[in-house]
Amino acid sequence: MSKLAIKDGTPVKQGTWINWPVVGKKEIELVTKVLESGNWSYNGPMETEFKQKWADMDEPKEGRWDGENGNYGLVNVEDKPYETFVSSVAKTNANVWKIHRQTENTSVLDEAVNQKSRISKNRVQ
Repeated sequence: MSKLAIKDGTPVKQGTWINWPVVGKKEIELVTKVLESGNWSYNGPMETEFKQKWADMDEPKEGRWDGENGNYGLVNVEDKPYETFVSSVAKTNANVWKIHRQTENTSVLDEAVNQKSRISKNRVQ
């Protein structure tokens, strides 16, 4: 197993990151349109339009443009849970540490737990 970048392993990303957020004329126009509409609330017209375009792009009936032809989320595009899948995920999550402890190589998992513990302790102090 390769070493994590935090442990002197090779980083997944080489080089510089792009600047974010991207702010150009189009982004300024769209934000201005929302601000000037006076409707910043949940399910405003811009949000409704975005949600529909996102659903059409991410989960079209005929499959996505990138070859992913399945929906693996916990909820569908109408925010209704896939009950059987949610139940299975909940059962698995309840046993995840037990499952991981049964594997031979727990060092990465242990390090993640230790790192989280160190971060939590530093925040409390």
